[in-house]
Amino acid sequence: MVQFFLVFGFINLTSLLFNALVFHVIYKQVDKSKFPTIYIYNTIIANSMDTFLILITFIIPIVLDDKVYFEFRRFAGSSLTIVGTFFYEHIFYLTILMTLQRAHSIKRPASKLVTDRRVWLVCSGFGVISLIILIIPFLSSCPVNINQRNLSFQGDCHEEIHPITAIQNNYLILIPVITMSINAIVLLYLAAKRGEALRRRRLNIVSISSTSNVHQLPPLATRSKSRQSFDRCLLLHSTITTSFLFLYELTGLLLRVFVKDFLALSETVRRFIFYSRVSTISLLCFLLYFVGTPAIRKLILQKVLNLLKGKAGHRTPTTTTVLV
Repeated sequence: MVQFFLVFGFINLTSLLFNALVFHVIYKQVDKSKFPTIYIYNTIIANSMDTFLILITFIIPIVLDDKVYFEFRRFAGSSLTIVGTFFYEHIFYLTILMTLQRAHSIKRPASKLVTDRRVWLVCSGFGVISLIILIIPFLSSCPVNINQRNLSFQGDCHEEIHPITAIQNNYLILIPVITMSINAIVLLYLAAKRGEALRRRRLNIVSISSTSNVHQLPPLATRSKSRQSFDRCLLLHSTITTSFLFLYELTGLLLRVFVKDFLALSETVRRFIFYSRVSTISLLCFLLYFVGTPAIRKLILQKVLNLLKGKAGHRTPTTTTVLV
């Protein structure tokens, strides 16, 4: 059990440090127009809170005595569960907004409908709605309470779980399924448009070559580089996050469907599968911003190199020696 505590505790703590680094790097950028900073801030904060709560509710209890743990669970378990669930589900709702914004920017690229203020308001609105949905089961006679000992999210009673909780357990996976489908359509549409633009460009080259000696190539796009970078980063953000959430929810669904086969495994194997799956949540920002987004990865590596060289974002003072 100590090995589980050390390995998965290290993963969670390292993920928290990485999230803080990414937040700092993006926050310090002078030109933030290249990145969907609102979604990045929301994702980092939500994932960091979720990772911290996983550390408290699943990692630290590994080394606690049963009596101490069950007293802790009775006192704070259901409250920590609702907070962790809120931040986990918040990322789901962000994928809806990101996907709709990217689709809207394709349909109406010159539209001023989507502004930072409105995005913040909609993100906040989704947060309020999500919190209300979660508070209803929390205030019922059977709130959901994490149980680290049997690796489950179960009701604090012998009754059936609240209908809202049951709906979320069964149908939350539909959100990444729908957003993945929309993202796939967007990618196919963009690929088709780029293919068409390249064909027209080649035809224009042939036409120019036959009528003039000046071989000036027509541009493929008229949008600014910042806008293109923003749209590309937004699509990457939405696609990677949606794919991650879909796979996570799919594995959870499979564990519920094949629960008898899962319980037939040894306790060590079951705990390894469970903790490996849960800890992937902590790695979301690493997979999203370091592995999946080259532009942000470059900024992170540059920041790390500066730290290793002893730079804090400014020049190191130099001393000049005057020879007399």
